[in-house]
Amino acid sequence: MKKYPQVTVRLSREQAQALEARAAAWGGSIHAAAGEILERYLYLVASELRDLAGQFSLAEVSLLADVVNGWHIEPHTVGLLWAEVADALEEGYAEKWQVDGPVLVARLRNLTYGQTLALTDALQRWWAQGERAATVEGFRAVGLELRP
Repeated sequence: MKKYPQVTVRLSREQAQALEARAAAWGGSIHAAAGEILERYLYLVASELRDLAGQFSLAEVSLLADVVNGWHIEPHTVGLLWAEVADALEEGYAEKWQVDGPVLVARLRNLTYGQTLALTDALQRWWAQGERAATVEGFRAVGLELRP
């Protein structure tokens, strides 16, 4: 039998209340509720990444990875990826990565919250890889399927 790691997290009051409410509604423990929510999040990210397949080029995703590097992303800032990119365009990122910046910003503005969340999640995981390569294969390793 495979032993899974035990994880301990510190919750805010709001997070604890949300877990307790779900646990009560679902008839289980807050541990089970936390696991269920995490499972749903991971499913959402994978599903949204499949929907984004082929929507970005290698150069565009490389620009996005550059922008996400060091950005502290919080739930309320996820939807501002387009604004972060727009700011980066003023610093020459479009030229650096040879992309049509305004077109990229417009496409990012049209993404749903879930799509933007999945995209930023994948980019953060890409940065966390030990050996990163701004290649199709490197981004594919975190679930980003790029257009040729």
